[in-house]
This record gives sequence, structure tokens and C-alpha cells, in this order.
Amino acid sequence: MPKVPKPDKTPESISPTLWQNVNRRDILSFLDDHSGSYLFYKVMGNDPDPDNSRDEEFNAASVDEIFAMQKAQYIAQAASMHLLVSMGQTNYSATISGVAPNIPDCGTKLLTLLNDTISPQSNDTNKLAKDTYNNHKDSFTNNTNFVPWWTTLLLLQATKATLGIKDSTRVAAMEEACETMDQNTGVESRWSLEIIQWKITSAAKKESDESRVSSFEHHMRVHQQRRDLPQQEARGGWRSWRRWRRPQEQPRLPRLWIQGPLRQRLSLSCQSARTSD
Repeated sequence: MPKVPKPDKTPESISPTLWQNVNRRDILSFLDDHSGSYLFYKVMGNDPDPDNSRDEEFNAASVDEIFAMQKAQYIAQAASMHLLVSMGQTNYSATISGVAPNIPDCGTKLLTLLNDTISPQSNDTNKLAKDTYNNHKDSFTNNTNFVPWWTTLLLLQATKATLGIKDSTRVAAMEEACETMDQNTGVESRWSLEIIQWKITSAAKKESDESRVSSFEHHMRVHQQRRDLPQQEARGGWRSWRRWRRPQEQPRLPRLWIQGPLRQRLSLSCQSARTSD
């Protein structure tokens, strides 16, 4: 009986937030190494390369190499079962216990059960994904920090894409982000001016769709850094200067024992100096 290979690193625990994104990537990456990604897409749908999945499934069922293919089929099923159990043990132990590990299609059954539990396919699920995305998108104001806002927007867009909702690409998210930032901050705002500057630069370079997404993110992150810099200086710069200057403003000098007329003249000189200050 072949041994089930272990993942290179411990995968993230399954959670509703990560299921359609990080968890999905970990599962696909693991199954792809064993020519088993077709098992994933048979359950989850939205296969980006159905021809490749068809070839993988055909090879797994090939009569000419039945022993080798049965071995590959076993490894793919057992490997996916092993991965899903390790990922879901913390939050979905009850769900995991519903699938026996020794049945031929254990990996497929467990993936189906987890997906039905975490992200059931329905109109309500799709509507919730759209509403969550739109509400977050429309929350942008002139004082919004672009970095966490943009990162979350892409994450929510990816969730829409895995649910099969149309026009849920990264490019669409970028275009909607530009429109929303422009509308919510005003056409004369600094954000709008930065968007115009980026569009001119991107058009001159004739960038592809994905390159436009990357250059947009880079341009806006740089602008956000410029916005953050004065705030950081205002919070820490003055205090740092005071801490550095205080020891030099009041230096401690050794005491000198001065007696007689010389001491009296020295006291008068110090008083005169204070009066002049």
C-alpha cells in the first residue's frame, strides 16, 4: 500500500473566512502535485482548465495502465483526505468524523461535505458575497488607509469568483475601486489626482490587465506611504527630539568651593546673566 505524502508545510486551519481563498489554494496546490486537481473541481466547480481535468481523470481511469492509475487514484484520494483532516480538525472535527478514511472516494466525499457545511451554494450565499463586497468597496473615504482596504477588497472579490459570480476578476475590482475612490473623495481630491496620474502612466506603458492591477496597487501604496509619513513624524519626531536634547539643556557641572569676595562677585555675575536672558 503506497504511503500518503505529507504537505511541505502545515496548512492553515479551515475557517469560513479562509475557505474560498487560502484553504482553497492549499488544497489545490497539494492535489496538483498528484495530478488530482480534477477531484477538487468536480466538487467545487468553476474549473479554469476543464481540458486538463478531463485528461487527469482519463489517465486515472486508463485501462492500459490500470495498476499505476489505481495507485495514483488512491494517493490523490488519500492525500486530499489527509490534508483536509489536518486543516479542519480544529474547527470542523464533527464534520470530518462523518467520512470514513478507508473508502475509495474519501477525499472527494470529505471535500464535498466541508464545502456544503462552510459555503453552501444558494442565491442567499451569492447575495451575501455581493453585498459584503459592495459595502466594503463603498466604505472608502478620503481618510481611508488604502492598504488594508484594497487587500480586503481583493479577498472579497476572490470569494465572489469561487462562487461563480460573473465579473469577479481582479481587473474588475481595480476598475470599481478607481470609480469608488473618485466618487467618494471628489474629483479634485488627491486620490483622484493620483488615479489620473496612474492611468496616464499605465496607458503609456500599454500594460496587460494583470500588470495594470499590480501597477495600480504599487502606485496607491506609495501614495499611502507619503500620507503616513507626516503623521509618523508628528507622533514621534518631537518627543524623540526632546528626549535627545534634555540631557544637553541642563548639564551637570562639578561643584566648586569658592569663598570670600570671589564667591560674592561670581553670584552677582550669575544674577546679571539671568536678568539679561
